Amino acid sequence: MSIIISDNRRLQDRLRRELRRADKDLVVGIQHGAINDGVQVAEYAAMNEFGTLDIPERPFVREYFDTSVERINQFAKNGMTQVAMGNATFSQFLNSLGLDMVDGLKKSITNGNWAPNDPYTVARKGSNKPLIDTGVMLNSITYAIRAAGETE
Repeated sequence: MSIIISDNRRLQDRLRRELRRADKDLVVGIQHGAINDGVQVAEYAAMNEFGTLDIPERPFVREYFDTSVERINQFAKNGMTQVAMGNATFSQFLNSLGLDMVDGLKKSITNGNWAPNDPYTVARKGSNKPLIDTGVMLNSITYAIRAAGETE
């Protein structure tokens, strides 16, 4: 049995630089400021997520995260391994994770088994697909990478 220990100074320096850049927050969802018909899209999404007196609860965000936490953790573990090995930057990892999570949230909206729309709503929009009317809310789901602590 033999053990080979190598000191890759270049890889260590690169990892130190990447870790200094790691002071970031990945924010996935409907970013502050998106507006549709005079209403903040995030406000409308929250009304659907948690329900109101007139809107049944359709927890598309919680459903996604509750069913995806293990997969997201594995994705993050694999991504950080790639950063540590020098195969990706921390920014590349965050962008990849952000894209994956946006896709997951959009699938949660389109594939969820949500409470049906009220007959009035069905007549107004012409379909019984909850959470999707014009597609504004669905298309407002994005991600942003911000300096840690600057998340709204």
